[in-house]
Amino acid sequence: MPVEHGTVRCLGVDPGIGRLGFGLVQETGNSLRPIDYGCIETLPGEALEKRLFSIYNSLQEAIDRLKPDIISVERLFFRQEYDNGGSRLAS
Repeated sequence: MPVEHGTVRCLGVDPGIGRLGFGLVQETGNSLRPIDYGCIETLPGEALEKRLFSIYNSLQEAIDRLKPDIISVERLFFRQEYDNGGSRLAS
């Protein structure tokens, strides 16, 4: 990992098909500083392959421009509710 003078640039990615969010923070010593952020959006009526290609191209442009040292991708979480005899439970 190319880290210079104790500075690390981390790109965080919040994945999604309709909207993908990203943000770059820079850590220097014990200090974090936001550098840039954005949202990549695709149209719901487009074919899945076009949407994925658009996300890929836009995210690649952001990576090339921001030059992060590391990238972190949020794990997707899906909420599912179960009906337990009248009471609802979320898992």
